[in-house]
Amino acid sequence: ETNNAKLRNFDVVDVPDIEMRACPSSLTDQNPDNLQYRLRTRPYSEYFLPIGDTENGATEHIIHNTSNVIPREAHPEHDKWFSDQSGQGAENTQLCYTAHGDAEEFDALAERAAYVITRSLIKYPADKYPLRNIVTFTHEDNSSVMCRCEHCMAAQVKYGTQVGAAIVMANAIRAKLETWMNQPENAAYKRDNFKLVFFAYAAFVDAPAHYDEAQGKYVINHPDLQMRDDVGVFYAISNGLSYQKNLYDELSEEGVENSLKWFDISPSVYLWTYDANFGNFLFRTAGTNFYDTDAYQFFAQGNAKGLFKQSAMPGANLTSFQMLDIYLDAMMQWDTTRDINELTQKWFKAMFKDAADVMFDLYLQQNNWALIIAHETKKIAQTGIINYSIGREYWKYEMLKGWLDKIDEARALVEKYKTSDPALYKVLKEHIDIEWVCPAYYAMFYNADSFTNEKYNEMVTYFK
Repeated sequence: ETNNAKLRNFDVVDVPDIEMRACPSSLTDQNPDNLQYRLRTRPYSEYFLPIGDTENGATEHIIHNTSNVIPREAHPEHDKWFSDQSGQGAENTQLCYTAHGDAEEFDALAERAAYVITRSLIKYPADKYPLRNIVTFTHEDNSSVMCRCEHCMAAQVKYGTQVGAAIVMANAIRAKLETWMNQPENAAYKRDNFKLVFFAYAAFVDAPAHYDEAQGKYVINHPDLQMRDDVGVFYAISNGLSYQKNLYDELSEEGVENSLKWFDISPSVYLWTYDANFGNFLFRTAGTNFYDTDAYQFFAQGNAKGLFKQSAMPGANLTSFQMLDIYLDAMMQWDTTRDINELTQKWFKAMFKDAADVMFDLYLQQNNWALIIAHETKKIAQTGIINYSIGREYWKYEMLKGWLDKIDEARALVEKYKTSDPALYKVLKEHIDIEWVCPAYYAMFYNADSFTNEKYNEMVTYFK
């Protein structure tokens, strides 16, 4: 009878809401348990083609790479290719995207950029590197040296924003790449659906678009800005959004509008967002106020192809419940209709078992304190990049002692597994100890005089 059981042939595809789900921390690259695979995320770097003029000694980069593709010292005869704001050898040398108004030099610049990219298409063939289907031609991380020549200024007036000239250049480079890939001798290196993207970041962040009532959407400011289907934007939302309050807070109105513009005018949008305090990586931001269902659904419905949320930098472990942020980000990018509160409770139960409630209370206290710090230091504003240090006045011993007591309480709640299930105990104890690191550090660093020498030395030893 069992031999005649009818088995149905199911063909089910679960399509994620965000196609390219990039993990917010490269910690997962180093994780021995293949965390990135279990979370169904990949490092953003694996999606992008590394490019650089290695023939002239430059290194390959996937972002902030224009000076690697077009190193100034390699082209002394082409001064018109470079910004008038950065001299020879200057750090973060930028390009002049109009080639100072010289049509022949503009074409030569696009030709050289395309050539360098083709070297990488040969070096990283599609059969060996199938994920690398995007190449960025993105300006350096210093907008103070963007070109302000008369032709770039005229382009800004013509197109409404500085990024217009970069869009025109991106179209020109991609057209040359198409010509190269369509040549029979290059058939082995042709990639279908290969995108070239530019940065909408810093000086280039503002979309060159306006709202058209008749069409009911944002449209480009000038016909020159019509992007090819194989050109897209790498939108690094470094200002306009307040990443510590809900997406629809009034402080984020400007960023929401700019995002809608890019969503409407760009065939492909890849997002770079922020959830770290670059002046203090150890402690939490108040980013959980922003990264909720509203934010993920907004990005997904804007047809974002990829989302990278830059969080804490890599290390052996993350502290301040930052692994929770990685888990939530992976889950919400796959399905933006999920309940973040339910996922959070699930994570705490899995990580801390009997101590879940105590650790969740500690988590809430730290989140609330992050928000208080942001308010008191007046850092809740229209700035995507959070970059401020937190002084001693924000780390009173009494508060930190309360957090450390919570840790001790959690340790006591899992102590019973020490004999009944040593393997489980080891895991739970490690998860709790990781969260001890942050308050212990601030307690030792700012409040050493609150401890006896013996206790202080004991904490330092355990910390190390």
